Amino acid sequence: MRNLLSAEFLRLWKNHVFWACAAIMAAMGLYMTVELHADMARLGYVSFLDEVLLNYGVFHIVLAAVFSSVFIGTEYSGGTIRNKIIVGHKRGEIYSSMFIICSTANIMICGAYIIPSLLVGVPLLGIASTLSSVLVYLLCSFVMSMAVSSVFTMISFLSRSRTVSAIICLLLAIALLYAGSFISGRLNAPEEYLSYYEETEDGSILVGEMVPNLAYVRGTEREVYEFFFDLLPSGQAIQLSGLSAERLWRLPLLSFAVIAVSTGTGLVMFQRKDLK
Repeated sequence: MRNLLSAEFLRLWKNHVFWACAAIMAAMGLYMTVELHADMARLGYVSFLDEVLLNYGVFHIVLAAVFSSVFIGTEYSGGTIRNKIIVGHKRGEIYSSMFIICSTANIMICGAYIIPSLLVGVPLLGIASTLSSVLVYLLCSFVMSMAVSSVFTMISFLSRSRTVSAIICLLLAIALLYAGSFISGRLNAPEEYLSYYEETEDGSILVGEMVPNLAYVRGTEREVYEFFFDLLPSGQAIQLSGLSAERLWRLPLLSFAVIAVSTGTGLVMFQRKDLK
């Protein structure tokens, strides 16, 4: 296992896709931080780095799909995985080492956003949240990254084709982002809204009564939406981005559940896979 990890880490440092993903995240971190400061100076309101420090989660899901599928797919296309089995490595060790590598790499890609954002944002914007709160949210985002890695590792091990696994992972990433955005919209719908709002010619404003919003989710249906919002990595990314998750304690627990299920499923299916 140690030899497998050492070899894969050496391959990681030379991987162009990894460094490209890291560069994209670093540029995004710098851009969003500088843009927030520019907006603050232009519009005259006070902003803090908290608003953008964890905004990488949504973008990270797409980059993790690209990196994981390409990195693992290269092992298949080059026959490296079959050669590892031939020389005596167990399938469980091979799968576990790849999951560890992908998880580590994806967390480092997150770090590529965080570090420049902190270096530029702290002097320009400052942080309103406490250090302990920021660290807790960062840890939750890293666990979410591991959950994403476990899912894409499982998918990448099911197909020998790097192209097929990359397409499936990207489609899943897009589906996750859509589902997270849809659920967020349903949960954030107002319970009531103005029946009408009108500005007259003389400048006066006519405001109607507040009426119930039929699209507002209530009761058991709302609990179901909240569960999937907390379960899906995209839902977690949306909640963590604002450092204002209502059920923060539940997010890492559900991420660990995703890791356990996807890794267990991937191991079982990889054990049965014919590599001839």
